[in-house]
Amino acid sequence: MRRVTFIQEDCQGVFDTVRQVLEDHGFDVLYADRYHLEVEAMKVERLGRKKHMSVRVIEFKNNELEVSIEVRNMGLEIKRNKRNDLLEAKIERALTLLIRKDRKSYSAA
Repeated sequence: MRRVTFIQEDCQGVFDTVRQVLEDHGFDVLYADRYHLEVEAMKVERLGRKKHMSVRVIEFKNNELEVSIEVRNMGLEIKRNKRNDLLEAKIERALTLLIRKDRKSYSAA
């Protein structure tokens, strides 16, 4: 699980950005809760393997937001996969760049 912190006034805007980043990376949004700021998404890879993404935006004081990103394999796999960690890092980097309005770098990520 990865966590990234932002100083941002608009938590709904960060939530919308999270959904956009997930859709841009090929995830299908299964569940999106605008009140609790949670997104559940799934991505089907080759040979029918599935990745489950859980993203949660947590509000703190002074316009501070924490975004929690977690990728799991669907099925009976218990141990985490290094590819999941890399995917979490990729989503975190894309989200950070998009929130900072650096669209040129985002398209290259």
